Amino acid sequence: MLSLVRSFTRRRERELGVDGLQINMDVAALFASAKAESTSGAAEKSLVDAARRMDAAEVRRVVQDGKVRDSAINLNARCGFSGLTALHWSAEKNCTEIAQILIDGGARVDARDSNQWTPLMAAAQKGSVYLVRLLLARGADRTLQAKGRTARDMAVSLEVEALLRDADTQGGDSSVKEPKPARGGSKRTTRCGGESSGKRPREAADGAAGSAPSRATRRSRRGA
Repeated sequence: MLSLVRSFTRRRERELGVDGLQINMDVAALFASAKAESTSGAAEKSLVDAARRMDAAEVRRVVQDGKVRDSAINLNARCGFSGLTALHWSAEKNCTEIAQILIDGGARVDARDSNQWTPLMAAAQKGSVYLVRLLLARGADRTLQAKGRTARDMAVSLEVEALLRDADTQGGDSSVKEPKPARGGSKRTTRCGGESSGKRPREAADGAAGSAPSRATRRSRRGA
């Protein structure tokens, strides 16, 4: 690396006829800038990876560390081939706690991944009522589309679909209340990985072919 810098310096001296010391100073500044960018990139990768692992404590640490050092960590950084942001991962993993940390820190609620999906679309596709409520309450645009489909089109549960349908009917998200933080012992937690819609999936509700009769239906048939 040092030999390359020296070669670059000598070549620039011949081309520009300027002082080699100035060129060395410019090269040093360039390396310092590259090192700063590398450090920021590492922090952003750490943030996305922590969201993927559902490590809320690490997400909070990275976000807070960026604020304390004023290092301008990009909370909307996209990593990997899929281009998922940390907020996308929180939606993929049904982790409202991480989503709240990120949004409070300034993450964009309508960030797009490589397939043009938003976190709201991911939350709807996962059937996460708490995350859908949170994103709508924080201003997520439910009308955005990915390949002609909105978040409502991607909803896999009746409760999520109804929530998005009501927001469409009311013409806005102002009436959607943000979910309250979960308390210990709650079955329907807003923490990572434990929350679901609590409703039947749309396929079951639509009467999928070959579905087995419920226990109550079997009892009524035996009593007939």
